Amino acid sequence: MGKYGVITSFDDDKSSATFAPDSTHINLRMLLSHTPGHEYDWLNGLLGKLWDIAQRGALDGTYDRAQARYTSRAHAWNRCRNGRHEQVRSEWEPPAMGASDYDIMFGATDCIGGGDVYRSTKGYYTFLSAVLGRDPKLLTSRSHDELFRPQLNKECEQALNDYVALSPAHTNFLGQRIPSSVRKTWHLRNNIFVNFDPLCIHRSKHCMKSSRGKCLKRRRELG
Repeated sequence: MGKYGVITSFDDDKSSATFAPDSTHINLRMLLSHTPGHEYDWLNGLLGKLWDIAQRGALDGTYDRAQARYTSRAHAWNRCRNGRHEQVRSEWEPPAMGASDYDIMFGATDCIGGGDVYRSTKGYYTFLSAVLGRDPKLLTSRSHDELFRPQLNKECEQALNDYVALSPAHTNFLGQRIPSSVRKTWHLRNNIFVNFDPLCIHRSKHCMKSSRGKCLKRRRELG
């Protein structure tokens, strides 16, 4: 990964792409904040024209690193880049494949990003309650603060908001159908919405709210 550069154009007649070099070092915070220059091919027309999935994955990206925030498979790359495929597969073998709360979508054996983690409702709310309750057995106070602290500077935050407004697909998928007038930023858990009342969101029994850009509060069920 990183050997091609940033794709800038694609010549349909020659079936070839033009790349610009990017020597910026990719660090862990970039990967966790989705700012390393990568983007999913199904959200970018230029990437969709490239060869095969391995070559798409080897691409540096579609924008200069740490200059914007787009969604990509960079998380998965960071997790496995230091190990051989056989080692990764053996270490990540699910410990409870027969459990009722375990599943893999479409029977996939490998994931290149974007996959879900399946858990029972009880297990999910047990974990969620521990996170929102700042359980010290799960995270230290400092780690909890960092988990919900906004990670983007003004330039990257503006790029994120522009990206969400790029097309109806971007708005519905990445913007979670939140009105375009609501400012969006990012912490290490997910998007957060600045100065927004989450009572209008009913996708789940917990909602994201950030008047200061760092809080995730579980709301009581509406009577």
